[in-house]
Amino acid sequence: MASAWHEAGLARAFLAALRDGLPPDSPPVAGMEAADWLVWAERKIEEHDRLGSGAGSVLESMAEVTLWTYPGG
Repeated sequence: MASAWHEAGLARAFLAALRDGLPPDSPPVAGMEAADWLVWAERKIEEHDRLGSGAGSVLESMAEVTLWTYPGG
């Protein structure tokens, strides 16, 4: 979960840089406007970042871990 949180932060920084460098008159890509792609990317980042749903969801996931979850346990 920690690595997903770190990756999400990196992806957010990349997305912000992309947004800042995007010309206002960018042509559509694969039939979608740049703003729509950015919204799509933001959603994907949120799906990847469990902490984005709040600490409670992370703690609930941790509570599901049992000795049986680990190989050799």
